[in-house]
Amino acid sequence: MLNAVEEANAAGYRVGEDLSVVPPPKSGLSGEAQAQVYAADIQERAAQLAAHDKEIAANISAATAPLNAVTFHEPPPTPSDDKPRIQAVDQHTFKDAPNPEPEPPPGGWSDDPLMRAAQKIAYGHAGGPDGHLGEFPGMTKDQLADLIHNMFTHDPKGLIVGRTADGAPVLYDPKNNVVVIRDPKGADCGTVFKPDKGAQYVLGDGNTPGKIATREPSIPPGQLSDGPISAPSQQPRTAPAEPAPSAPHSPVEVHPAPKPQAPSVKEGPMIAGGPGEPLGPTLAPPPHWHGPHVLGDTAEEPWEEDHH
Repeated sequence: MLNAVEEANAAGYRVGEDLSVVPPPKSGLSGEAQAQVYAADIQERAAQLAAHDKEIAANISAATAPLNAVTFHEPPPTPSDDKPRIQAVDQHTFKDAPNPEPEPPPGGWSDDPLMRAAQKIAYGHAGGPDGHLGEFPGMTKDQLADLIHNMFTHDPKGLIVGRTADGAPVLYDPKNNVVVIRDPKGADCGTVFKPDKGAQYVLGDGNTPGKIATREPSIPPGQLSDGPISAPSQQPRTAPAEPAPSAPHSPVEVHPAPKPQAPSVKEGPMIAGGPGEPLGPTLAPPPHWHGPHVLGDTAEEPWEEDHH
């Protein structure tokens, strides 16, 4: 039928939606006669096409007739209030088959378990062709990993923290509209993106539940890291060394205190010709003394010789 319509159009005839044919202007009686020929041909082919369609429909009905006897068990309908409901579709829900572990950065994975988890999120699904790196214009994957690591390690007071219904940690920065979902089951450790609805996506509203099912004040670092976090090394405390026993003191010899010496009597200056007179007072016996000499007495005087 389409070929007949194209042939009529090529000859200058116009075919209407009701399959009628109008001759070109100034074609005269011959044009009208040819238009009737085109119309009869087109209408005949349309009738053949309709009959062929009915034949095909009948064959399909006959082939599918046995399926009409097949029934499926359906639970009884539950009563409802006939109010329309909206079911939210979370495009960020983790699938049953988690994403594979991403290719490591040029410098390799970090030795810090928290940074390594941030790297796997940035280099994994979030930074892939279908990820969310485009939501962070001008930012490299390494810079995105630093952003995630800062959310893992900084004070959570400025964040909205909680867990999903299956227990995955969620950290949301309302100031920058950045959410990190740490998937403990995924080899790429989760995802990071900027939700279109902001905090409403995380907390929900009266009609739609949020991504966070349970609020938490903070998430332990061990539940955010990629592997256990090593405890800080501590040097074993040693007991103070006991002082070495001192050597026994040798006995000290005690000397008796020296006796004071009697002051010596100095003699006077030597004078030529014999000893000089002693300095200081001298004891002289009274006249005619016949007793023994006393201190300071000199040799016998002449007046004593007569009395011996």
